Amino acid sequence: MALPSMCKLLYGDLSVQEAKKFGLLALMFFNIIGSYWLLRPLKDGIFYTIVGLEYLPYAKMLSFIVIVPLILVYSKLVDLYSKHWLVYIIASSYAALFAIVALLLLSPTVGLANTDASPWRVLGWVTYFGIESYGSIVVALFWSFVASCTSSGSAKKGYALIVTGGQIGSILGPSLATQTATLTIPGLVFVAVMGILTVVLLTNYYMTQVGNAELDSAAKEEAREEAEEQANEAAKYQRLQRKTAADMGEGEGEISADDSGDSLSVSLSSEAKSLSVSGDDDTLESERERADDERDTPVKKTAKRNKKTTPGLLVGLRLLVTQRYLLGIFGISTIYEVVGTIMDYQMKMLAKEVYSSPAAYTSFLASFGVATNTLSFCIALLGTSYLMRTLGLRVCLLIYPCAVGAVLFAVFMFPVLSVVFLAQVSLKGLSYALNNPSKEMLYLPTSPDVKFKVKSWIDMFGGRSAKATGAMIVTPLKQSLERLLYMGSLLALGWVALWLFVAVYVGNQFTILNREHEAEEAERAKAAAK
Repeated sequence: MALPSMCKLLYGDLSVQEAKKFGLLALMFFNIIGSYWLLRPLKDGIFYTIVGLEYLPYAKMLSFIVIVPLILVYSKLVDLYSKHWLVYIIASSYAALFAIVALLLLSPTVGLANTDASPWRVLGWVTYFGIESYGSIVVALFWSFVASCTSSGSAKKGYALIVTGGQIGSILGPSLATQTATLTIPGLVFVAVMGILTVVLLTNYYMTQVGNAELDSAAKEEAREEAEEQANEAAKYQRLQRKTAADMGEGEGEISADDSGDSLSVSLSSEAKSLSVSGDDDTLESERERADDERDTPVKKTAKRNKKTTPGLLVGLRLLVTQRYLLGIFGISTIYEVVGTIMDYQMKMLAKEVYSSPAAYTSFLASFGVATNTLSFCIALLGTSYLMRTLGLRVCLLIYPCAVGAVLFAVFMFPVLSVVFLAQVSLKGLSYALNNPSKEMLYLPTSPDVKFKVKSWIDMFGGRSAKATGAMIVTPLKQSLERLLYMGSLLALGWVALWLFVAVYVGNQFTILNREHEAEEAERAKAAAK
């Protein structure tokens, strides 16, 4: 069964099975993003009513601290459960949390009916941190899940479908949130709960239709790889024993192995045996480890296709700070947040000067959200897959920082609201539709430790730290609008220069890793054919 020609033009030569797979993943992402964007506008309103708007800055700072123990819990769950069970557990936990929140919001004493705002009302804090962490953890988990079961070539064609689903959710979610007068805030929270539970059901359906077959194939491949590795280790050990016996010159070593290669029996002369007992085994082992270290560069070690994660709460953080490729991904994922925070504040300060009333200002921000998500949807639907397949990931990684640099120069030259508005819409749209899927592809040729544990630190902790850095840059400049526009743009251009350097390095390293990954896949395919 062939796909329509229009689908081939937009998304490449997707097979029917790939279209089914990415279609289901797009539905999952639609519900994840739709639920989040439905909850996001409600978050500040609930906090404002229950706790008080003056405590919102404290909530933003505390969310930076709260996310750390959540990352550690997430890392522990990664060690204990398979990837699809992680989705079941985490998504169900958030659905239960928000269902409880919705019920409590109906209470006349602790809910929204009590308009006596107080920082001691725990429900407002729990709601705020719950929605904030949901947007970080579940989105990061979803992309880790996708990366763990997708090849690079398939991702170039199918990631655009996933992003398109998310963009539809990002448009419908806040649109539904405007109906608070009719559906009420607790009612909308319940709608979000249903969307999150739908993610659990879709994940289960995905596993029955696609995922279980992938797991079976991966299990067979893992068993074959382990057998090959054992055979290679046995052969390597035999060669080293022969070399040791020959170097010692104390007779000829006689090495024999049974047909299965499961056991080795080594017979050396008495002096060779004596020396082997006293320390040759340690020497051989260290020599083998040294040979492995010489063969595997740090980047290549990161890219090894281990089938299981390494136990430990801080494994992801340790990998992140010791691997340059992962630090590069951290840079790409966070530098744009620093620049985006500066530009976002520039636009809001200009808008505040033009739109003095709260209603007009809110309407302006709503128009900005609709314009951004609509542009993102159009790019994701029509251009993301084509650009990735035509230009390649290295070029796609450079398009966004170059566009940001050009826009910052335009803002520096023409610091008026219309220019800043168009600039922000263009950049946000390009970010959601091109930059985000591009940086997600960087995880494809890496190990499960990187896909799940390192990524959680980058997305959850890194994103918040980057926004905090942007806020620190803005704080001394915000007293003067003119200074904010000119100095803020110049400082942001400095970050863009660093961003370009990192993007070039990471793009080159990804090419190396992906080439090695594809060579391994080709070897596995040949071995399986035999």
